[in-house]
Amino acid sequence: MSSTPVTTEELGVSALPADATPAQRARAEAFWRPVAADQPCRCSGGCDHGTACEHCGAAPGLIHTDRYPGSLIEVTAWADDYQCGQCGDVPACEVGVELPGLPWGAHDGDGSYTVYADVRHPNVPQQAHEL
Repeated sequence: MSSTPVTTEELGVSALPADATPAQRARAEAFWRPVAADQPCRCSGGCDHGTACEHCGAAPGLIHTDRYPGSLIEVTAWADDYQCGQCGDVPACEVGVELPGLPWGAHDGDGSYTVYADVRHPNVPQQAHEL
């Protein structure tokens, strides 16, 4: 976790205006800044932030460190990464989460999809765009 000031865009989906576009919501879901395990997570929810670490038993222990698209097909499937705030252990596997109201992209009419601008998909080349 960084000690530099947090920008508005790093506060997560809850900091966005009610009329934020799906692309703006997806970008905020992919770029929030992690917080200590004893603080509320900045993601939109459904994570294991603050749960006990299986390695050292610290509770609260796990810090939700990242969320990114978790599928090549399902645009509402995301993947989460964690790290223990006490011992530094990083669980060996990512954890999948389904966010029906928060897609990371849009299905095109031909069966393909488009990843929203500035959303880091691990299997799609990075393309930066203004939102």
